[in-house]
Amino acid sequence: MDDLTIFATAGMFGASEHDDMLDTALRKIATTICDDKGEWAEKYGTDFENDVFMMHRFCWCDQDGCAWCGSVEEPNGAPNFHYKPTGFKVWWYKYIGRSVETEGDADIPQMIVTCLESLSGPDAQP
Repeated sequence: MDDLTIFATAGMFGASEHDDMLDTALRKIATTICDDKGEWAEKYGTDFENDVFMMHRFCWCDQDGCAWCGSVEEPNGAPNFHYKPTGFKVWWYKYIGRSVETEGDADIPQMIVTCLESLSGPDAQP
């Protein structure tokens, strides 16, 4: 019998001990927002925006005008996560934790607190 080796990138199966603080923060925010377990928010993120942050799942619709599939303004497409107080942006490929790119700075623990607190305000509905 031949041996079979399966390779999986970090983040593919959701949260794990290999997640860094940013991945964990994004997963926590996504699962707090989304109560639809079929959406797999802990893996892919979810679509949401308020005055503090925006989160959008990875998109591969390739339709003209889709901000997340790439545009003239943003060669990588619009970010999957934007923390508005500092301008911090995050992009991932298909699921949180895979091929993550960031722009700007944020105090991740404080960002989590601020994002979660913003969910109790009037703009809390997706």
